[in-house]
Amino acid sequence: LNEFEYISDWYYLAIKQLIKTKEFQEDYVWISKKLKSKITPAKAKSAIATLIKLGILDRRKSGALYVKRESIESSNDIPSAAIKGHHKQMMERAIEAVYEEDVSVRQVNSMSFRIDPNLVDAAKEKVLQFIYEFNDEYGMDKAGGELYQLNVQLFGHTTKESVKDKKSN
Repeated sequence: LNEFEYISDWYYLAIKQLIKTKEFQEDYVWISKKLKSKITPAKAKSAIATLIKLGILDRRKSGALYVKRESIESSNDIPSAAIKGHHKQMMERAIEAVYEEDVSVRQVNSMSFRIDPNLVDAAKEKVLQFIYEFNDEYGMDKAGGELYQLNVQLFGHTTKESVKDKKSN
């Protein structure tokens, strides 16, 4: 969690994935443009330096960057400002995609439903299991491909207190 605080901005993990592509160039203007100019070249340079400092990236003898540590996973069910900020940024990127991306290259759905509160933990586990299985099936181990983001949200629309109870308090 402490490490994640350093790399919680959305573009750190995006850059980490970009480095694994065949076309990657350690050119900070190229990185900025590849990320749709959503970050500055200076932020790209700083992010790479931070990822190297944390041992997530390293350099080969040739000087080329490579991903030294694949897995970076934050904790579940532990409150963290860094994790909240990361998720907020990813949801903001999803909103941008609704307006900037053609429907042929994005998928956005939502569903409002009722659930027994006793089943929420099981539902959260099922969502996490889906994410792992999705990555196993569609995530690319080889270089290449475009960088995509998958966000899955599960949250309540209602409070546990009834409106009537709230007024009487």
